[in-house]
Amino acid sequence: MSSVPPTSGSSSSNSSSSSTSGDPFGDVNLSDFMQLMIAQLQNQDPTDPVSNSDLMQQISDMETIQSNVQLNSTLTGLSLNDSLTAASVMINQYVVGTDSTGASASGTVESVSLVDGAASLNIGSQQVPLANVSEIIPASEAPTESTE
Repeated sequence: MSSVPPTSGSSSSNSSSSSTSGDPFGDVNLSDFMQLMIAQLQNQDPTDPVSNSDLMQQISDMETIQSNVQLNSTLTGLSLNDSLTAASVMINQYVVGTDSTGASASGTVESVSLVDGAASLNIGSQQVPLANVSEIIPASEAPTESTE
């Protein structure tokens, strides 16, 4: 099928919305897709129109993509909740690990915070990402002197 020229009623504000990650369709949403599909139908060759099955396949594909985007968003939220729950269990526990700069950190976890979308343990003035914890020691067995 030949390329579809822009229609006079279409919006040009979406022309610069392509993603910089190399995927030119990364920012296309359902509304953009519907506008494209309507333009395709308005400008199709009358002697060789798009078949109903092709049209339904395009709609089905877009609905599948939209569902996958929503599922990904939901799973990301659940993962964050799990991380926060795991981190909060460590409050008042003695942990050993490294902070985000790679410096060694150990001490009793005072609180939990979100840093750049990930759970982080607050040990004195240091923040240790949950993924950087190498050891958890129950408070009853913790060293008496912290090496902050």
